[in-house]
Amino acid sequence: MLIKIGARTYSINKEDLSSIENNNEEVQGYIDYNQSKIVINDNLSVDAEEEVMIHEILHAILDRKNIELLATKSDIKEFVENIVEYLTPRVHSFLKDNPDFLKKFIQ
Repeated sequence: MLIKIGARTYSINKEDLSSIENNNEEVQGYIDYNQSKIVINDNLSVDAEEEVMIHEILHAILDRKNIELLATKSDIKEFVENIVEYLTPRVHSFLKDNPDFLKKFIQ
């Protein structure tokens, strides 16, 4: 699957990420800006997969506005991650609770 965010097209791939850890936690997904791809752990429930996808898409959106670049070059990296963590379940819930939103308002 391909998605377009700004001028960049990302491929979305499902892979076994069980061997990858970050801060002693198993990685559920990541974005590779250099290869323009989003990778999601292939053993997630539907809801978990949707939330991980939204999380990585938010990172891609922030990258398009250079916020991610700024975060990697300063001490706000944790702040950016906190914003993404905060928004992810809220965006997911909004989309689940309003399934006709995209059909009505986004053409």
